[in-house]
Amino acid sequence: MALKPQIFIFVLFAFASRLAAQIYSHTFDFYNQHSLHQVPTKGNKKGVEALHYFKNNEWGEPTNPGYTLFGNQLKLAINNQRQRTQLGLLVDYPFGGSFEDIKLFPILQFNYKTQKNQWILGSLESATKHRLLEPLYNYESRITRPVEYGFQYLTERKHLSADIWLDWRQMVKSSISQQEIISFGQNIEPYLFKRRDSNELQISVPFSSLIYHRGGESLAQRKPVINQWNASIGLRFSVQKLGLIESHILISDDFSPNNMRIYNSGWASFSNIYLNSPQKSHALSLSHFFGQKYTAPFAPNMFVSEPFDNTLPGNRLNAGRRNLVMLRYQYMKNLTSSENQWLEFRLEPVYHINLSKFAWSAGLYLHYQL
Repeated sequence: MALKPQIFIFVLFAFASRLAAQIYSHTFDFYNQHSLHQVPTKGNKKGVEALHYFKNNEWGEPTNPGYTLFGNQLKLAINNQRQRTQLGLLVDYPFGGSFEDIKLFPILQFNYKTQKNQWILGSLESATKHRLLEPLYNYESRITRPVEYGFQYLTERKHLSADIWLDWRQMVKSSISQQEIISFGQNIEPYLFKRRDSNELQISVPFSSLIYHRGGESLAQRKPVINQWNASIGLRFSVQKLGLIESHILISDDFSPNNMRIYNSGWASFSNIYLNSPQKSHALSLSHFFGQKYTAPFAPNMFVSEPFDNTLPGNRLNAGRRNLVMLRYQYMKNLTSSENQWLEFRLEPVYHINLSKFAWSAGLYLHYQL
């Protein structure tokens, strides 16, 4: 039984080797340049950007229930290239909510660039732009928390790309015993081979690290300090405009002073095959995830053996193994000749091997600039 996930990964690689001529370099959820997290600006210095989103998740588990995200986001920003600053506001309004449910995210960014390096202070290039694997970082954060704050360093070189950041997620409020929450992450991708042509072939060894800290002193009511470390390393083969194949190993480790969790440490494997149509309107991704006592603070509950924020002993998921097969279909349509209006549809069926049951998610998004 213990060899099943490894056998499945081998089958994935064998299947993908026959499709090597159809591999594309932008994986399904994180890289596509016209996906949720990016609209081409064409050098615009100011403007209005809008996102209409609908995502329905039918997961069907007691500690991973289904839910729906439905609403609008509006971003108003001014970019002063001479001063290297961006100033604006992002407004999120979920349908069916009240005035208290409207979220405001100030945007204030200082961005210093050289030919190969970039330093950012304030509002970060965040969410899916970190290009982390989904078992590390939920791409729904583009909707639920679209702006991060802190500092960041990015570089893009011939044989290396890197993103290193600190995200100050929550400040201490002693009077209401609110703890500070800080995360420190890095995503580094050395290229073993990178060919420059119309069908750019890349072979890389991406590795990521994410540290989560929740704590604080002088609180009105003492709360436990939580420290969590997650990391991943993998091998990725990609061909520009065609697709990719990748496989990763992930680990989790809770190094809190007083551990309150069922699982202190765990590991997981994640493999993915992505194929893109020649017109780049249709995309298909086949993925396999196997987790053994794996936890992660920013991952979807679907991937973890224990929900990170659920510390009530009577209501915790005790699923040491998570064994999932995911098929994801994506359709994208450019609605204008200027490429500033994009419609996107996603359908994501998931099969739980251990539970012998299906779950699914579907989303529809319209993203444009005015």
